[in-house]
Amino acid sequence: MFYESARLRLFQQPLVYIFAVIPVRGALLIWRLLKSLERQEEREPFVWTILLFLLTFLGLGLIVFPYIIPTQITIYEAAADPSSLVIMIIFIGFLIPGMLFYNLYQYIVFRGKVTGSHYGG
Repeated sequence: MFYESARLRLFQQPLVYIFAVIPVRGALLIWRLLKSLERQEEREPFVWTILLFLLTFLGLGLIVFPYIIPTQITIYEAAADPSSLVIMIIFIGFLIPGMLFYNLYQYIVFRGKVTGSHYGG
């Protein structure tokens, strides 16, 4: 069963230290979240909540890794052919900088043209 193999992996040497740190970090993040809520801060609760969410996903990812479907398909079995992955990374390598350039261009062109005074109120 997957649960038994996951439990055994959690208590092996390299992972036992990582999984000992995750609950401590989680408790620290929860404490910081509660303190920021108590002080009625505006942005800090959001930051602590996002960090807690990411820590939870990190723990889940480490438990499930390398399986996509536990005990059946690993990420290595589910991956596409290397030539397909190369083509995808080349297109992404051109697409991301193009999108960033376009967004930067839009920001420069429309900077200062729209102000808050034009909207209701």
